[in-house]
Amino acid sequence: MSWIRVFGVTTIIVINLLLVTLVGLIFLEFNTENRDNNRIYLYQTEYYKSPQLGNPYWSFRIKKIHPYYIFSLPYKKSDIEAINNSVVSLNNEGFRKINNNERQLKKVLILGGSFSYGTYATSNDTTIGAMLNKNLPYQVVNRNAPSWNSHQESIALYKYRDLENVEASVSLTLANDLGIYCTERLSGDPDDPIDSPESWTSLLSIQGKQVAKKEPFSIWLTIKSLSYKLFPNIYTNLSVNKGETLKYEDKPPFYKYCNNKHVEIIADSFLFNQKQMSQVAKSYGFKHFLVIQPMYSLHQEADKFKKLSKNDIYFVKNVIKYIMNSDYCNNNPCLDLSAVFDNGNYFMDTYTGNSIKEVDDWLHNGIFKDEVHINDRGNKIISDRIGSFLLLNNVYKLH
Repeated sequence: MSWIRVFGVTTIIVINLLLVTLVGLIFLEFNTENRDNNRIYLYQTEYYKSPQLGNPYWSFRIKKIHPYYIFSLPYKKSDIEAINNSVVSLNNEGFRKINNNERQLKKVLILGGSFSYGTYATSNDTTIGAMLNKNLPYQVVNRNAPSWNSHQESIALYKYRDLENVEASVSLTLANDLGIYCTERLSGDPDDPIDSPESWTSLLSIQGKQVAKKEPFSIWLTIKSLSYKLFPNIYTNLSVNKGETLKYEDKPPFYKYCNNKHVEIIADSFLFNQKQMSQVAKSYGFKHFLVIQPMYSLHQEADKFKKLSKNDIYFVKNVIKYIMNSDYCNNNPCLDLSAVFDNGNYFMDTYTGNSIKEVDDWLHNGIFKDEVHINDRGNKIISDRIGSFLLLNNVYKLH
């Protein structure tokens, strides 16, 4: 019967060790400073000029089901009035306002997703469209919304009610076509179109058709999730420290379902929508322009520890190369601004708010808020480049 005694003693020792460990973790949790608590959020800085109680863009992140675009910003008057604020406001059609843009009959349409819409611009007057409106002899009109891909852009162009008076349409885009396909579409129903919009699989799930693949059960992920819920301060600090020492080569891919075999699939789908928009433009007598938006990770001067993985960058560059070398871009105006901020002596770091010095450097000379969004300084540079491109292609003439 000695084995019973040994088992009992061992069990008591193990239980005591677990209790001591648990007490130690609880003590450490309450005495560990969560680095997130010290983060300086953008709305807490002087960036937005007037004081903000929270992120002024927060309410605009919610996608509304739309009769034309599947998802979009609010289009009902009551919903628009409920979320408009001093930084972001929508017009009666549910698109971001451009002030003083009714002085000209002829129009330039700006199509795209959250980049074109101006996420993190300090006001309606500092979006790319608004800045173009100040410099062009035309009325610039926003036809863009957060999360939109080229499929939704093409619908927005086709459904615009004053195409007879349009001088040019500009598709300032690409990131959403990549992100939606590589993080949502490939994990969903293979019968869905390649250019399905963001959250399409979620919409199908709501109506009772579960299409998203379930991730295989992982004990490690379960432990990580439970650890974060029980000891958020310890977990956050360990994660930050790990991120600071993680080798760049070991970074997990963001476009986890994509590789080089998907380059042509995505690019051809994207180019098909550009061709359709170009055909609509030609039928009404104006030009359609494709502009590849900037992406942080494609810049040589970007912090390599904040870039996407090497495989991600290689994949995205190959998609852009395929697009720019296509028959479409050989016969239509295409402009690649994916790495436009290199060699500009800018503070090439995304905004994290982890230190006062970093915040100060970013406010004085930074560009990128995150991988695909920029600040007012960046918007001005992009608007100037697009204006020059339109001038080069005889959309207007200097007087």
